[in-house]
Amino acid sequence: MKTIYSGFEAIAVMVLTLMVSCREGEPASIPVITITSPFENQVFNISDTIRVVADITDESSLVSVMAVLTDDHLVSVQSPVFFYPQATGNYNLSAIYPISNTSLQTGDYYMLVRANNESNYRNKYQKIFINGLPLQFEDVVVLTEKATNLIHVSSISEYGTVDSLFEIYGDYASSESDSEHKRLYIAGINFINLIAYDLQSAMIVWTKDVEPPLPVHAPDCLHFDEELFSSFASYDIFGYLYNGSVTFTASVEEGLKPSRIFKFGEFLIADLQSKTGDNNFIATYYLVSGSEKQRLANYFKVVDFFALSDDLVLILANDNDGGIIMEYEPQNNILTDVVEAQAALICSVKVSETEFVIGTDNGNFIFKAGQASLAPVLQGISPKRLRFDPANQKIYSAGPNLIKVISYPNLTVLDTYTLTDSILNFHLIFNK
Repeated sequence: MKTIYSGFEAIAVMVLTLMVSCREGEPASIPVITITSPFENQVFNISDTIRVVADITDESSLVSVMAVLTDDHLVSVQSPVFFYPQATGNYNLSAIYPISNTSLQTGDYYMLVRANNESNYRNKYQKIFINGLPLQFEDVVVLTEKATNLIHVSSISEYGTVDSLFEIYGDYASSESDSEHKRLYIAGINFINLIAYDLQSAMIVWTKDVEPPLPVHAPDCLHFDEELFSSFASYDIFGYLYNGSVTFTASVEEGLKPSRIFKFGEFLIADLQSKTGDNNFIATYYLVSGSEKQRLANYFKVVDFFALSDDLVLILANDNDGGIIMEYEPQNNILTDVVEAQAALICSVKVSETEFVIGTDNGNFIFKAGQASLAPVLQGISPKRLRFDPANQKIYSAGPNLIKVISYPNLTVLDTYTLTDSILNFHLIFNK
């Protein structure tokens, strides 16, 4: 049967259609946020609680509200907290937000409040200032060779007390420490790939299984700079978060063995050693993709990399004639000789922005950036490893079975810790 509308009904249908069309064409509403606490540039300390107060209004119903602390690049530095208004367009946020991340550095941060409706959101940032915790030394973690394929891990407190932590069955290639997460990372040669230990519980947090070809790693294959980077004796360089998830991968051709590696800005720099006696290379990889940017042929082996500035790397290496110190520009792939040492370099440590202590097989030296000379220091001490404690201005020097604590810049011996077994490596642990 055909439907017949009266004139009034037809007009009503037309008006309703126009109203719906107009609504569909209107832009969706966006929440309005007014933050009243914290106030702009308010100062906080680590472990303080931020009182977050904000009035949020919306023509639509609010779905969720989030509060989170970000750094000055607007990247979250703590976990967010969420709130769920019950079908209302007016919401008063009142919450406490503890500053729990003890690794935060002193500087500017933002309290972010984010409000969502069904189709839109708005972010509102309030700038604050946080005083970070001062760096504090906690203890020394020492790895010693207890027996063949048995690694013993112990700690030495600032008072010289030695405590046994745990033992590891396997061969040793390298180790690194992570003070923020209280981790000790250990790499092996044939029986260990990677193991991450929790230093507080002495328990294994995660492991990576050994995969052929062997050996898995070369000596000093690990590098830690907020993330752990590991170079393998064949084919690969990996980067890991503290929880073991992979964040970086780069491939290396079969004839080259990646040795020392170094995170520098947006790059990872690797010393690629030839397995056949041909050229070695300094290779630069993009951290974001793992693809190779460039390489530079050479005939030396890197002992250490250090950052001199935002665009300049200091390279300490050995060639057939002994030690050599160079400056490298990754952006331009330019290498410049600075000074030669009349001995092979063994270890080194950065003690200031421009000053380095270097151990060689013919004594120890101070090198200052910008100067083409080495000044002899620490006579009678033969370090195999060097570490620096910036909180107390002390240098730690490890010999075969003892560790000397040395003041800086006076360079006088303050204490000596003697171990019963041969020292493989040691690390300084701080509060962050």
